[in-house]
Amino acid sequence: MNSISQISREISSAKETVKRHLLLWDIKLRPSDNKQRLNKGQVGFGERRIKAHIEQNKRELAVVEKMKALRSQGYSYWKIAEILNSMKVPTKSRKAKWKAATVMKILKRTGAF
Repeated sequence: MNSISQISREISSAKETVKRHLLLWDIKLRPSDNKQRLNKGQVGFGERRIKAHIEQNKRELAVVEKMKALRSQGYSYWKIAEILNSMKVPTKSRKAKWKAATVMKILKRTGAF
């Protein structure tokens, strides 16, 4: 039995289209397991992946708290990024430099926007 993903790749069609037509023709689908599927994308700042679980990253959470404190003192996102870069605080990728947009997204995601 092929998966919807395999069928969609083979016929160059969207997975949702394949699923809709399988259901339309009363073709039974595999029962879905209720296990949480592992998203293989990058986890957010303040999180880390340990095997199949996502856990908190305490070092990164400390950086988020520092961002929140600086923002509450009236610093702009640009200035916070500049401070983090001058302190040589690593980004998630450890290669890039901090940018105002990144700081804003992290603070928005954590509810401190």
